[in-house]
Amino acid sequence: MGLFSRATKGYVGYFKRSAGYLLNADGLKRGGQMAGQAWRRSRHKECPKCSGLLVPIVYQDDPTGRVYLQCEKSDCDYVQPKELFENGGDDGEAAAMKKQLEDIKNSYSADELENIQSNHVLMARSFYAVGVMTLAFSIYQLFTDRPFASIVSLMFCVSFCAQAFKHSYYLWKIKENRFYDKRSLRDFIYHGRWVV
Repeated sequence: MGLFSRATKGYVGYFKRSAGYLLNADGLKRGGQMAGQAWRRSRHKECPKCSGLLVPIVYQDDPTGRVYLQCEKSDCDYVQPKELFENGGDDGEAAAMKKQLEDIKNSYSADELENIQSNHVLMARSFYAVGVMTLAFSIYQLFTDRPFASIVSLMFCVSFCAQAFKHSYYLWKIKENRFYDKRSLRDFIYHGRWVV
């Protein structure tokens, strides 16, 4: 009796694991965790000391009711008023970061910038060309009664066009000298050349 019960437990466990492997349960779980982390990082700022996330807090004993940004990690003691962090009034760290970014921007020669621009133009045009081809293939698949293949081709078209848009945006940032401007993406969407 013990031998048969152990054997059935082993087979049942094997088939449960196999189903999990076939459905990629571990990969889906990790993907969900990564998506959750990306969502949190997009909604919260990053700590300048330890690269943790800054969460807004309000101290109960503060009569002004100011909102502070505090690092979520327990071993980091970074706390700063929210308006100072957003205005760059940090205790010297924001000024040092801006100076470092300016040094990086000025380290490129004119030839290097020209080479970078030509690479972005080439990549943008290539991705747009492949995107248009996959769009045409998607339309062909739709007319030949293959809707699933059409949807897959359309997803590839969107991803290729997004890559082309990204390279067009980088090219525009180099031409306009707007490397570290927070509003550069909005200005590019309204005034930039999407197709180069």
